[in-house]
Amino acid sequence: MPIAFDTTGFQQHDQSNWFNPANGDQVSLTYFDQVPDLPAPLEDPERLRHDLAVITGEVGCLIEAHVVHLGGVPALFQIVKLPIPNQPTGQAFIASFTLPKATCSAVLKVQAVESGMTGVREAVLVSQIGFDKWVVAHPYAPEMQGRLPFHVGDDPRFDPQFADHPLSRVRAWAHHIARTAQVDPRFASLPGFQQPASAVGYTLSDSVQTPPSGQPVVSGHASPAAGLAQAALPVHATDAGQASPAAGLAQVAPPAQAFPAQHAPMAQAVLPTHAEATAQASPAIDPAQAAPPMASSAHAPSPAQATDAGQAPPAAGTPQAAASPVSAQAALPSAPPPAPTDSGQPAPHTPPTDAPQPPVPAVGTTLTTVVPGIPIGGILPLWLGDDDVSYWRMTQPDLVLGRLAQGVLARFPILESRFRDIVALDADTATIMLTGRYRNDDGGVAAEMTSLVRVTAEEAYAALTTDAIKEAFDWVGRASYAAAERGEYVCVEPGGVTYREKPYVLMIVREINGQWLSLVETAPLPKDAPIWRDQQTGADTDGQMLSGPASHDAVVAGGVLALYAITTWDLHWFQLALSFGPSRK
Repeated sequence: MPIAFDTTGFQQHDQSNWFNPANGDQVSLTYFDQVPDLPAPLEDPERLRHDLAVITGEVGCLIEAHVVHLGGVPALFQIVKLPIPNQPTGQAFIASFTLPKATCSAVLKVQAVESGMTGVREAVLVSQIGFDKWVVAHPYAPEMQGRLPFHVGDDPRFDPQFADHPLSRVRAWAHHIARTAQVDPRFASLPGFQQPASAVGYTLSDSVQTPPSGQPVVSGHASPAAGLAQAALPVHATDAGQASPAAGLAQVAPPAQAFPAQHAPMAQAVLPTHAEATAQASPAIDPAQAAPPMASSAHAPSPAQATDAGQAPPAAGTPQAAASPVSAQAALPSAPPPAPTDSGQPAPHTPPTDAPQPPVPAVGTTLTTVVPGIPIGGILPLWLGDDDVSYWRMTQPDLVLGRLAQGVLARFPILESRFRDIVALDADTATIMLTGRYRNDDGGVAAEMTSLVRVTAEEAYAALTTDAIKEAFDWVGRASYAAAERGEYVCVEPGGVTYREKPYVLMIVREINGQWLSLVETAPLPKDAPIWRDQQTGADTDGQMLSGPASHDAVVAGGVLALYAITTWDLHWFQLALSFGPSRK
Protein backbone atom coordinates (compact mmCIF):
# COMPACT_ATOMS: atom_id res chain seq x y z
CA MET A 1 0.00 0.00 0.00
CA PRO A 2 1.31 3.46 -0.88
CA ILE A 3 0.42 5.16 2.45
CA ALA A 4 1.93 4.42 5.87
CA PHE A 5 -0.06 5.74 8.85
CA ASP A 6 -0.37 5.39 12.61
CA THR A 7 -2.72 2.56 13.65
CA THR A 8 -2.48 3.09 17.41
CA GLY A 9 -5.70 1.93 19.05
CA PHE A 10 -6.78 -0.15 16.06
CA GLN A 11 -6.67 -3.87 15.38
CA GLN A 12 -5.97 -5.07 11.86
CA HIS A 13 -8.82 -7.09 10.39
CA ASP A 14 -7.30 -7.84 7.00
CA GLN A 15 -4.77 -6.37 4.60
CA SER A 16 -6.64 -3.09 4.16
CA ASN A 17 -9.03 -2.70 7.13
CA TRP A 18 -8.55 -1.86 10.81
CA PHE A 19 -11.10 -1.39 13.59
CA ASN A 20 -11.07 0.16 17.02
CA PRO A 21 -12.59 -2.30 19.53
CA ALA A 22 -13.24 0.51 22.02
CA ASN A 23 -15.70 2.45 19.87
CA GLY A 24 -16.24 0.49 16.64
CA ASP A 25 -14.53 3.08 14.43
CA GLN A 26 -12.97 1.66 11.28
CA VAL A 27 -10.15 2.63 8.96
CA SER A 28 -9.58 1.41 5.42
CA LEU A 29 -6.77 1.90 2.95
CA THR A 30 -7.59 1.13 -0.68
CA TYR A 31 -5.60 1.27 -3.89
CA PHE A 32 -7.55 1.75 -7.14
CA ASP A 33 -5.78 0.76 -10.34
CA GLN A 34 -8.08 2.93 -12.45
CA VAL A 35 -8.43 6.53 -13.50
CA PRO A 36 -10.04 8.45 -10.61
CA ASP A 37 -13.60 9.62 -11.21
CA LEU A 38 -13.33 12.91 -9.34
CA PRO A 39 -15.68 15.52 -10.83
CA ALA A 40 -12.85 18.06 -11.19
CA PRO A 41 -9.05 18.20 -10.84
CA LEU A 42 -7.46 19.33 -7.57
CA GLU A 43 -6.32 22.50 -9.34
CA ASP A 44 -9.98 23.60 -9.59
CA PRO A 45 -11.06 23.45 -5.91
CA GLU A 46 -14.14 25.65 -6.34
CA ARG A 47 -15.68 23.39 -8.99
CA LEU A 48 -14.51 20.29 -7.13
CA ARG A 49 -16.20 21.37 -3.91
CA HIS A 50 -19.40 22.39 -5.66
CA ASP A 51 -19.81 19.14 -7.56
CA LEU A 52 -18.89 17.01 -4.54
CA ALA A 53 -21.48 18.87 -2.43
CA VAL A 54 -24.21 18.30 -5.03
CA ILE A 55 -23.38 14.62 -5.53
CA THR A 56 -23.03 13.87 -1.82
CA GLY A 57 -26.22 15.83 -1.10
CA GLU A 58 -28.22 13.13 -2.88
CA VAL A 59 -27.53 10.70 -0.03
CA GLY A 60 -26.19 12.82 2.85
CA CYS A 61 -24.15 16.00 3.26
CA LEU A 62 -20.60 17.11 2.51
CA ILE A 63 -19.41 18.83 5.69
CA GLU A 64 -16.10 20.06 4.34
CA ALA A 65 -13.64 19.48 1.47
CA HIS A 66 -10.13 20.86 0.99
CA VAL A 67 -7.07 20.28 -1.14
CA VAL A 68 -4.22 19.41 1.23
CA HIS A 69 -0.86 17.65 1.20
CA LEU A 70 -0.51 14.22 2.76
CA GLY A 71 3.11 13.18 3.13
CA GLY A 72 3.98 15.92 0.65
CA VAL A 73 1.54 14.62 -1.99
CA PRO A 74 -1.51 16.67 -3.12
CA ALA A 75 -4.71 15.09 -1.80
CA LEU A 76 -8.41 15.73 -1.47
CA PHE A 77 -9.56 15.78 2.15
CA GLN A 78 -13.25 15.66 2.92
CA ILE A 79 -15.74 14.83 5.66
CA VAL A 80 -19.24 13.61 4.88
CA LYS A 81 -22.23 12.53 6.97
CA LEU A 82 -24.75 9.91 5.89
CA PRO A 83 -27.90 8.40 7.43
CA ILE A 84 -27.44 4.81 8.56
CA PRO A 85 -29.56 2.57 6.31
CA ASN A 86 -32.21 0.36 7.89
CA GLN A 87 -31.99 2.14 11.23
CA PRO A 88 -34.60 4.62 12.47
CA THR A 89 -31.99 7.17 13.56
CA GLY A 90 -28.29 7.86 13.57
CA GLN A 91 -25.60 9.02 11.18
CA ALA A 92 -22.17 7.90 10.03
CA PHE A 93 -19.30 10.36 9.66
CA ILE A 94 -16.48 9.66 7.23
CA ALA A 95 -13.19 11.53 6.88
CA SER A 96 -11.05 10.60 3.90
CA PHE A 97 -7.85 11.45 2.09
CA THR A 98 -7.85 10.72 -1.65
CA LEU A 99 -4.50 10.83 -3.47
CA PRO A 100 -5.44 10.90 -7.17
CA LYS A 101 -2.93 10.11 -9.90
CA ALA A 102 -3.27 9.98 -13.69
CA THR A 103 -4.18 6.28 -13.83
CA CYS A 104 -4.71 5.24 -10.22
CA SER A 105 -5.44 6.52 -6.72
CA ALA A 106 -5.10 5.67 -3.06
CA VAL A 107 -7.79 6.35 -0.48
CA LEU A 108 -7.35 6.39 3.30
CA LYS A 109 -10.49 6.92 5.31
CA VAL A 110 -12.03 6.54 8.75
CA GLN A 111 -15.69 6.01 9.60
CA ALA A 112 -17.39 6.62 12.95
CA VAL A 113 -21.01 5.72 13.49
CA GLU A 114 -23.50 7.07 16.00
CA SER A 115 -24.48 4.06 18.06
CA GLY A 116 -26.88 4.12 20.97
CA MET A 117 -26.38 7.86 21.42
CA THR A 118 -27.40 10.33 18.78
CA GLY A 119 -28.39 13.97 18.61
CA VAL A 120 -26.97 15.34 21.88
CA ARG A 121 -24.50 17.62 20.13
CA GLU A 122 -27.26 19.24 18.07
CA ALA A 123 -29.70 19.55 20.96
CA VAL A 124 -27.23 21.26 23.27
CA LEU A 125 -25.96 23.64 20.62
CA VAL A 126 -29.36 24.51 19.18
CA SER A 127 -30.51 25.60 22.62
CA GLN A 128 -27.47 27.88 22.85
CA ILE A 129 -27.58 29.30 19.34
CA GLY A 130 -31.21 29.18 18.26
CA PHE A 131 -32.84 27.21 15.50
CA ASP A 132 -33.27 30.27 13.29
CA LYS A 133 -29.47 30.30 12.88
CA TRP A 134 -29.03 26.55 12.83
CA VAL A 135 -29.43 25.45 9.19
CA VAL A 136 -27.54 27.53 6.66
CA ALA A 137 -27.01 27.42 2.91
CA HIS A 138 -24.25 25.05 1.87
CA PRO A 139 -21.08 27.14 1.40
CA TYR A 140 -20.02 25.12 -1.66
CA ALA A 141 -23.45 24.89 -3.36
CA PRO A 142 -25.90 27.44 -1.90
CA GLU A 143 -28.61 26.47 -4.36
CA MET A 144 -28.65 22.85 -3.22
CA GLN A 145 -31.10 21.14 -0.86
CA GLY A 146 -29.41 17.95 0.35
CA ARG A 147 -30.83 14.90 2.05
CA LEU A 148 -29.19 15.95 5.32
CA PRO A 149 -28.98 19.63 6.28
CA PHE A 150 -25.79 21.65 6.41
CA HIS A 151 -25.82 23.18 9.87
CA VAL A 152 -23.38 25.08 12.04
CA GLY A 153 -23.35 22.37 14.69
CA ASP A 154 -20.79 20.54 12.54
CA ASP A 155 -18.31 23.39 12.94
CA PRO A 156 -14.98 22.13 14.33
CA ARG A 157 -15.02 24.83 17.00
CA PHE A 158 -17.53 22.66 18.90
CA ASP A 159 -15.47 19.46 18.73
CA PRO A 160 -13.70 20.04 22.08
CA GLN A 161 -17.11 20.36 23.75
CA PHE A 162 -18.16 16.98 22.31
CA ALA A 163 -14.85 15.15 22.11
CA ASP A 164 -16.39 11.67 21.85
CA HIS A 165 -18.92 12.55 19.16
CA PRO A 166 -18.24 10.59 15.92
CA LEU A 167 -17.63 13.80 13.96
CA SER A 168 -15.13 15.02 16.54
CA ARG A 169 -13.38 11.66 16.47
CA VAL A 170 -12.95 11.52 12.70
CA ARG A 171 -11.64 15.09 12.66
CA ALA A 172 -9.13 14.35 15.42
CA TRP A 173 -7.98 11.25 13.54
CA ALA A 174 -7.62 13.22 10.30
CA HIS A 175 -5.52 15.94 11.91
CA HIS A 176 -3.21 13.37 13.43
CA ILE A 177 -2.89 11.47 10.13
CA ALA A 178 -2.21 14.69 8.21
CA ARG A 179 0.76 15.36 10.48
CA THR A 180 2.18 11.87 10.61
CA ALA A 181 1.33 9.85 7.47
CA GLN A 182 4.00 9.02 4.89
CA VAL A 183 3.59 8.24 1.19
CA ASP A 184 5.69 5.78 -0.80
CA PRO A 185 8.07 7.86 -2.97
CA ARG A 186 7.33 5.63 -5.98
CA PHE A 187 3.62 6.46 -5.74
CA ALA A 188 4.32 10.11 -5.04
CA SER A 189 6.37 10.41 -8.25
CA LEU A 190 3.56 9.16 -10.52
CA PRO A 191 1.99 11.69 -12.93
CA GLY A 192 -0.77 13.74 -11.34
CA PHE A 193 -4.48 13.45 -12.01
CA GLN A 194 -6.00 15.49 -14.80
CA GLN A 195 -9.72 14.94 -15.31
CA PRO A 196 -10.28 13.26 -18.69
CA ALA A 197 -12.81 14.92 -20.97
CA SER A 198 -14.91 11.74 -20.97
CA ALA A 199 -15.09 11.42 -17.18
CA VAL A 200 -18.58 10.59 -16.05
CA GLY A 201 -18.06 12.02 -12.59
CA TYR A 202 -18.03 10.88 -9.02
CA THR A 203 -20.99 8.90 -7.71
CA LEU A 204 -21.95 7.71 -4.27
CA SER A 205 -24.24 4.97 -3.02
CA ASP A 206 -24.77 3.41 0.37
CA SER A 207 -24.80 -0.09 1.73
CA VAL A 208 -24.32 -1.75 5.08
CA GLN A 209 -21.37 -3.80 6.20
CA THR A 210 -20.83 -5.65 9.45
CA PRO A 211 -17.38 -4.92 10.83
CA PRO A 212 -15.47 -7.27 13.12
CA SER A 213 -17.17 -5.71 16.13
CA GLY A 214 -20.51 -6.97 14.82
CA GLN A 215 -22.04 -3.51 14.66
CA PRO A 216 -23.59 -2.43 11.33
CA VAL A 217 -21.86 0.50 9.69
CA VAL A 218 -22.49 2.53 6.60
CA SER A 219 -20.37 1.73 3.62
CA GLY A 220 -20.52 3.62 0.39
CA HIS A 221 -18.92 2.75 -2.90
CA ALA A 222 -17.77 5.16 -5.50
CA SER A 223 -18.19 4.30 -9.15
CA PRO A 224 -15.88 1.52 -10.46
CA ALA A 225 -13.13 3.97 -11.27
CA ALA A 226 -13.51 5.65 -7.91
CA GLY A 227 -10.59 7.05 -6.09
CA LEU A 228 -12.66 8.93 -3.55
CA ALA A 229 -13.19 7.76 0.02
CA GLN A 230 -16.68 8.99 0.55
CA ALA A 231 -19.28 6.84 2.07
CA ALA A 232 -17.14 3.85 1.85
CA LEU A 233 -15.69 1.98 4.74
CA PRO A 234 -15.41 1.64 8.42
CA VAL A 235 -13.80 4.57 10.06
CA HIS A 236 -11.86 6.29 12.86
CA ALA A 237 -9.37 6.40 15.64
CA THR A 238 -9.36 8.78 18.54
CA ASP A 239 -6.07 10.55 18.88
CA ALA A 240 -6.14 11.01 22.62
CA GLY A 241 -3.85 13.66 23.96
CA GLN A 242 -3.51 15.48 20.66
CA ALA A 243 -3.77 19.22 20.35
CA SER A 244 -7.15 20.74 19.65
CA PRO A 245 -8.71 19.77 16.30
CA ALA A 246 -7.72 23.14 14.91
CA ALA A 247 -4.07 22.16 15.19
CA GLY A 248 -2.20 20.21 12.54
CA LEU A 249 -4.24 20.48 9.35
CA ALA A 250 -3.42 24.05 8.57
CA GLN A 251 -4.55 23.54 4.97
CA VAL A 252 -7.76 21.85 6.03
CA ALA A 253 -9.25 24.84 7.82
CA PRO A 254 -12.82 25.34 6.51
CA PRO A 255 -13.74 28.62 4.85
CA ALA A 256 -14.87 31.17 7.43
CA GLN A 257 -18.26 31.61 5.79
CA ALA A 258 -18.97 27.90 6.04
CA PHE A 259 -19.75 27.90 9.73
CA PRO A 260 -21.58 30.64 11.55
CA ALA A 261 -21.74 29.78 15.26
CA GLN A 262 -24.17 26.96 16.00
CA HIS A 263 -25.07 23.53 17.41
CA ALA A 264 -25.19 19.70 17.19
CA PRO A 265 -26.88 16.15 17.34
CA MET A 266 -28.19 13.84 20.07
CA ALA A 267 -28.34 10.13 20.85
CA GLN A 268 -30.54 7.13 20.17
CA ALA A 269 -30.96 4.34 22.65
CA VAL A 270 -33.17 1.30 22.30
CA LEU A 271 -34.93 1.39 25.66
CA PRO A 272 -38.70 1.17 26.10
CA THR A 273 -38.57 3.90 28.71
CA HIS A 274 -42.09 5.26 28.17
CA ALA A 275 -43.52 1.77 28.23
CA GLU A 276 -41.66 1.12 31.47
CA ALA A 277 -42.95 4.36 32.93
CA THR A 278 -46.56 3.39 32.25
CA ALA A 279 -46.25 -0.38 32.78
CA GLN A 280 -46.39 0.00 36.56
CA ALA A 281 -49.67 1.87 36.27
CA SER A 282 -53.11 0.30 36.37
CA PRO A 283 -53.74 -0.57 32.70
CA ALA A 284 -57.45 0.13 32.80
CA ILE A 285 -58.06 3.02 35.15
CA ASP A 286 -61.52 4.45 34.63
CA PRO A 287 -61.13 8.18 33.93
CA ALA A 288 -64.12 8.75 36.17
CA GLN A 289 -62.20 7.15 39.05
CA ALA A 290 -58.99 9.05 38.44
CA ALA A 291 -59.57 11.42 41.34
CA PRO A 292 -61.06 14.37 39.44
CA PRO A 293 -60.50 17.83 40.91
CA MET A 294 -62.69 18.45 43.92
CA ALA A 295 -63.48 21.30 46.24
CA SER A 296 -61.84 21.49 49.64
CA SER A 297 -62.10 23.73 52.65
CA ALA A 298 -59.62 26.56 53.01
CA HIS A 299 -59.17 25.71 56.71
CA ALA A 300 -56.33 23.24 56.02
CA PRO A 301 -55.26 21.12 53.05
CA SER A 302 -56.22 17.49 53.34
CA PRO A 303 -53.45 14.87 53.50
CA ALA A 304 -54.42 13.81 49.95
CA GLN A 305 -53.49 17.27 48.75
CA ALA A 306 -50.19 17.31 50.51
CA THR A 307 -49.05 13.83 49.58
CA ASP A 308 -49.17 11.52 46.58
CA ALA A 309 -52.55 9.79 46.51
CA GLY A 310 -52.70 6.23 47.63
CA GLN A 311 -49.86 6.58 50.14
CA ALA A 312 -49.86 7.38 53.82
CA PRO A 313 -48.59 10.81 54.80
CA PRO A 314 -44.85 10.67 55.49
CA ALA A 315 -43.29 11.31 58.84
CA ALA A 316 -42.40 14.86 59.69
CA GLY A 317 -39.76 16.24 57.38
CA THR A 318 -39.78 13.13 55.16
CA PRO A 319 -40.35 13.62 51.42
CA GLN A 320 -42.50 11.09 49.59
CA ALA A 321 -40.58 11.15 46.33
CA ALA A 322 -39.15 7.82 45.29
CA ALA A 323 -35.45 7.64 45.97
CA SER A 324 -33.06 7.57 43.05
CA PRO A 325 -31.24 4.24 42.58
CA VAL A 326 -28.08 6.14 43.38
CA SER A 327 -27.48 9.48 44.97
CA ALA A 328 -28.29 12.49 42.84
CA GLN A 329 -24.69 13.61 43.16
CA ALA A 330 -23.49 10.33 41.69
CA ALA A 331 -25.99 10.49 38.85
CA LEU A 332 -25.61 14.05 37.67
CA PRO A 333 -23.34 17.02 38.02
CA SER A 334 -24.93 19.12 40.69
CA ALA A 335 -26.43 22.51 39.94
CA PRO A 336 -26.01 25.29 42.51
CA PRO A 337 -28.69 24.71 45.22
CA PRO A 338 -30.65 27.51 46.86
CA ALA A 339 -28.72 29.26 49.59
CA PRO A 340 -29.31 27.36 52.88
CA THR A 341 -30.72 28.98 55.96
CA ASP A 342 -29.23 28.62 59.44
CA SER A 343 -31.25 25.42 59.82
CA GLY A 344 -29.54 23.93 56.78
CA GLN A 345 -32.77 23.91 54.71
CA PRO A 346 -33.11 25.82 51.39
CA ALA A 347 -34.30 29.34 51.95
CA PRO A 348 -37.99 29.80 51.11
CA HIS A 349 -38.99 32.12 48.32
CA THR A 350 -39.28 35.68 49.55
CA PRO A 351 -41.38 37.90 47.29
CA PRO A 352 -40.20 41.47 46.69
CA THR A 353 -41.34 43.84 49.37
CA ASP A 354 -43.36 45.81 46.82
CA ALA A 355 -45.11 42.72 45.45
CA PRO A 356 -48.90 42.77 45.90
CA GLN A 357 -49.93 40.64 48.84
CA PRO A 358 -52.59 38.06 47.91
CA PRO A 359 -55.77 38.03 49.98
CA VAL A 360 -55.95 35.36 52.66
CA PRO A 361 -58.90 32.98 52.07
CA ALA A 362 -61.67 33.53 54.53
CA VAL A 363 -63.02 30.68 56.64
CA GLY A 364 -65.43 28.69 54.51
CA THR A 365 -63.94 29.78 51.19
CA THR A 366 -64.11 27.04 48.59
CA LEU A 367 -60.83 26.21 46.90
CA THR A 368 -61.02 24.13 43.74
CA THR A 369 -58.23 21.69 43.00
CA VAL A 370 -56.87 22.27 39.47
CA VAL A 371 -54.02 20.89 37.38
CA PRO A 372 -51.57 23.50 36.03
CA GLY A 373 -50.57 23.43 32.39
CA ILE A 374 -47.20 24.67 31.12
CA PRO A 375 -46.77 28.39 31.91
CA ILE A 376 -45.93 30.36 28.76
CA GLY A 377 -45.47 34.08 28.34
CA GLY A 378 -46.59 34.79 31.90
CA ILE A 379 -49.87 32.90 31.39
CA LEU A 380 -50.76 29.88 33.55
CA PRO A 381 -53.43 27.48 32.18
CA LEU A 382 -55.41 25.73 34.93
CA TRP A 383 -57.32 22.52 34.15
CA LEU A 384 -60.53 21.74 36.04
CA GLY A 385 -61.34 18.87 33.65
CA ASP A 386 -60.17 17.50 30.33
CA ASP A 387 -62.19 20.11 28.43
CA ASP A 388 -62.36 22.81 31.08
CA VAL A 389 -59.32 25.09 31.13
CA SER A 390 -59.03 28.70 32.24
CA TYR A 391 -56.18 31.17 31.70
CA TRP A 392 -54.52 33.36 34.30
CA ARG A 393 -51.73 35.93 34.21
CA MET A 394 -49.24 35.37 37.02
CA THR A 395 -48.39 38.36 39.20
CA GLN A 396 -45.45 36.52 40.78
CA PRO A 397 -44.13 34.28 37.97
CA ASP A 398 -40.83 33.59 39.77
CA LEU A 399 -42.70 32.18 42.74
CA VAL A 400 -44.95 29.98 40.61
CA LEU A 401 -42.19 28.75 38.31
CA GLY A 402 -40.02 28.06 41.33
CA ARG A 403 -42.66 25.69 42.73
CA LEU A 404 -44.21 24.00 39.70
CA ALA A 405 -42.46 20.85 38.42
CA GLN A 406 -39.92 20.94 41.25
CA GLY A 407 -41.29 17.99 43.20
CA VAL A 408 -42.46 20.18 46.12
CA LEU A 409 -46.19 20.63 45.40
CA ALA A 410 -49.12 18.39 46.24
CA ARG A 411 -49.85 15.87 43.49
CA PHE A 412 -52.71 14.14 41.78
CA PRO A 413 -52.35 10.51 40.51
CA ILE A 414 -53.07 10.36 36.80
CA LEU A 415 -51.96 6.72 36.90
CA GLU A 416 -50.86 4.52 39.77
CA SER A 417 -47.23 5.69 39.61
CA ARG A 418 -47.63 8.81 37.49
CA PHE A 419 -48.51 12.17 38.98
CA ARG A 420 -49.29 15.76 38.12
CA ASP A 421 -48.86 18.83 40.30
CA ILE A 422 -52.04 20.36 41.68
CA VAL A 423 -52.84 23.76 43.12
CA ALA A 424 -55.95 25.13 44.83
CA LEU A 425 -57.79 27.92 43.01
CA ASP A 426 -60.04 30.52 44.59
CA ALA A 427 -61.67 31.94 41.48
CA ASP A 428 -63.59 34.60 43.44
CA THR A 429 -60.43 36.30 44.74
CA ALA A 430 -58.22 35.21 41.78
CA THR A 431 -55.65 33.50 43.98
CA ILE A 432 -54.06 30.08 44.05
CA MET A 433 -52.70 28.18 47.01
CA LEU A 434 -49.42 26.35 46.35
CA THR A 435 -49.79 23.50 48.83
CA GLY A 436 -46.62 21.70 49.82
CA ARG A 437 -46.02 18.01 49.34
CA TYR A 438 -43.85 17.66 52.47
CA ARG A 439 -44.79 17.98 56.09
CA ASN A 440 -43.06 20.43 58.38
CA ASP A 441 -41.32 19.42 61.58
CA ASP A 442 -44.56 20.21 63.46
CA GLY A 443 -46.52 17.86 61.18
CA GLY A 444 -48.26 20.63 59.26
CA VAL A 445 -48.20 21.28 55.53
CA ALA A 446 -46.87 24.59 54.23
CA ALA A 447 -48.83 26.58 51.66
CA GLU A 448 -48.15 29.81 49.79
CA MET A 449 -50.69 32.15 48.21
CA THR A 450 -50.23 34.20 45.06
CA SER A 451 -52.58 36.42 43.10
CA LEU A 452 -53.55 35.86 39.47
CA VAL A 453 -55.40 37.90 36.86
CA ARG A 454 -58.08 36.13 34.83
CA VAL A 455 -57.64 36.56 31.06
CA THR A 456 -59.59 35.36 28.06
CA ALA A 457 -58.33 32.66 25.71
CA GLU A 458 -57.71 35.33 23.09
CA GLU A 459 -55.61 37.36 25.52
CA ALA A 460 -53.70 34.24 26.55
CA TYR A 461 -52.97 33.27 22.94
CA ALA A 462 -51.75 36.79 22.24
CA ALA A 463 -49.00 36.27 24.84
CA LEU A 464 -47.56 33.39 22.82
CA THR A 465 -44.44 34.53 21.01
CA THR A 466 -41.58 32.48 19.67
CA ASP A 467 -39.34 33.74 22.46
CA ALA A 468 -41.98 32.99 25.11
CA ILE A 469 -42.39 29.39 23.90
CA LYS A 470 -38.62 28.88 23.75
CA GLU A 471 -38.24 30.30 27.28
CA ALA A 472 -41.02 28.02 28.54
CA PHE A 473 -39.33 24.89 27.20
CA ASP A 474 -35.98 25.98 28.56
CA TRP A 475 -37.82 25.94 31.89
CA VAL A 476 -39.14 22.45 31.08
CA GLY A 477 -35.55 21.35 30.43
CA ARG A 478 -34.44 22.71 33.80
CA ALA A 479 -37.40 20.98 35.44
CA SER A 480 -36.25 17.74 33.81
CA TYR A 481 -32.80 18.18 35.36
CA ALA A 482 -34.34 18.84 38.78
CA ALA A 483 -36.48 15.71 38.38
CA ALA A 484 -33.44 13.62 37.46
CA GLU A 485 -31.67 14.78 40.61
CA ARG A 486 -34.54 13.48 42.73
CA GLY A 487 -34.85 10.21 40.74
CA GLU A 488 -37.87 11.08 38.60
CA TYR A 489 -38.75 11.49 34.94
CA VAL A 490 -40.75 14.30 33.32
CA CYS A 491 -43.28 13.68 30.56
CA VAL A 492 -44.94 16.34 28.39
CA GLU A 493 -48.45 15.17 27.53
CA PRO A 494 -51.90 16.48 26.63
CA GLY A 495 -53.28 18.45 29.57
CA GLY A 496 -56.32 17.67 31.66
CA VAL A 497 -57.08 15.22 34.45
CA THR A 498 -57.05 11.86 32.63
CA TYR A 499 -54.17 9.95 31.05
CA ARG A 500 -53.81 9.75 27.29
CA GLU A 501 -51.17 7.44 25.86
CA LYS A 502 -50.10 9.67 22.97
CA PRO A 503 -48.67 12.03 22.02
CA TYR A 504 -45.89 12.40 24.58
CA VAL A 505 -42.28 13.40 25.12
CA LEU A 506 -40.56 11.55 27.95
CA MET A 507 -37.36 12.94 29.50
CA ILE A 508 -35.53 10.56 31.81
CA VAL A 509 -32.01 9.88 33.10
CA ARG A 510 -30.95 6.25 33.41
CA GLU A 511 -27.79 4.39 34.31
CA ILE A 512 -27.00 1.97 31.48
CA ASN A 513 -23.91 -0.22 31.53
CA GLY A 514 -22.34 1.98 34.18
CA GLN A 515 -22.95 5.24 32.30
CA TRP A 516 -25.61 7.83 33.10
CA LEU A 517 -27.55 8.74 29.96
CA SER A 518 -30.13 11.40 29.25
CA LEU A 519 -32.95 9.87 27.18
CA VAL A 520 -35.65 11.79 25.34
CA GLU A 521 -38.36 9.61 23.81
CA THR A 522 -41.37 10.74 21.79
CA ALA A 523 -44.32 9.26 19.94
CA PRO A 524 -45.66 9.46 17.37
CA LEU A 525 -42.60 9.81 15.13
CA PRO A 526 -41.86 13.56 14.85
CA LYS A 527 -41.47 13.68 11.08
CA ASP A 528 -39.91 16.91 9.77
CA ALA A 529 -39.18 18.12 13.32
CA PRO A 530 -35.85 19.96 13.62
CA ILE A 531 -33.00 17.83 15.02
CA TRP A 532 -35.24 14.75 15.17
CA ARG A 533 -35.50 14.52 11.39
CA ASP A 534 -31.71 14.67 11.05
CA GLN A 535 -31.57 11.37 12.92
CA GLN A 536 -34.32 9.62 10.95
CA THR A 537 -33.57 7.19 8.12
CA GLY A 538 -37.06 6.58 6.78
CA ALA A 539 -37.66 3.37 8.70
CA ASP A 540 -41.29 2.73 9.64
CA THR A 541 -41.30 3.29 13.39
CA ASP A 542 -43.96 4.52 15.77
CA GLY A 543 -41.68 6.75 17.82
CA GLN A 544 -38.11 7.90 18.28
CA MET A 545 -35.56 8.23 21.06
CA LEU A 546 -32.53 10.48 21.34
CA SER A 547 -29.96 10.12 24.09
CA GLY A 548 -26.53 11.09 25.26
CA PRO A 549 -24.31 11.34 28.33
CA ALA A 550 -26.23 12.94 31.18
CA SER A 551 -24.36 16.20 31.51
CA HIS A 552 -26.23 19.20 32.85
CA ASP A 553 -26.44 20.79 29.39
CA ALA A 554 -27.60 17.56 27.72
CA VAL A 555 -30.39 16.99 30.24
CA VAL A 556 -31.59 20.59 30.04
CA ALA A 557 -31.48 20.43 26.22
CA GLY A 558 -34.27 17.87 26.46
CA GLY A 559 -36.63 20.81 26.77
CA VAL A 560 -35.63 22.06 23.33
CA LEU A 561 -36.00 18.56 21.88
CA ALA A 562 -39.47 18.37 23.41
CA LEU A 563 -40.37 21.71 21.86
CA TYR A 564 -39.41 20.58 18.37
CA ALA A 565 -41.23 17.24 18.69
CA ILE A 566 -44.38 19.02 19.87
CA THR A 567 -44.39 21.22 16.76
CA THR A 568 -45.61 18.10 14.90
CA TRP A 569 -48.57 17.52 17.28
CA ASP A 570 -52.10 18.68 16.61
CA LEU A 571 -52.27 20.43 19.97
CA HIS A 572 -52.02 24.04 21.07
CA TRP A 573 -49.15 24.98 23.39
CA PHE A 574 -51.66 25.70 26.16
CA GLN A 575 -53.11 22.19 25.82
CA LEU A 576 -50.06 20.58 27.45
CA ALA A 577 -49.16 19.49 30.97
CA LEU A 578 -46.29 17.78 32.79
CA SER A 579 -46.40 14.39 34.52
CA PHE A 580 -43.82 12.85 36.86
CA GLY A 581 -42.89 9.40 38.08
CA PRO A 582 -39.98 7.35 39.43
CA SER A 583 -37.20 6.86 36.89
CA ARG A 584 -35.97 3.61 38.40
CA LYS A 585 -36.82 0.41 36.53
